[in-house]
Amino acid sequence: MSEETFDPSRLVKNDDIREVDVEDIGMVKYRPLLAGDMLALRRILAENDDFEMFGLRATWMMLNKAYPEFTFEQFMKYSPKDSGKIITAILKDADFLESSSDGQ
Repeated sequence: MSEETFDPSRLVKNDDIREVDVEDIGMVKYRPLLAGDMLALRRILAENDDFEMFGLRATWMMLNKAYPEFTFEQFMKYSPKDSGKIITAILKDADFLESSSDGQ
């Protein structure tokens, strides 16, 4: 059994910006999703039962954290090929759902 005492603040992520190299697009910045983001996404899924929209909204949320001026409407104007490349690159990035820091 661990002697370590639970410290809730240690689990708070710093929401660091990450970058992925997207083929034919270049370096794309994003911030990992946090628990609060996942709750918002669950509401979208519950209201629409639309997994494609869930994935698009999740990707946009990560991009929007790094590019605050980037709107969902702008993202929806991307070609399926380009949005797919961005989604694939982020999914291939290790630990894309959480910060790469250890919370310190």
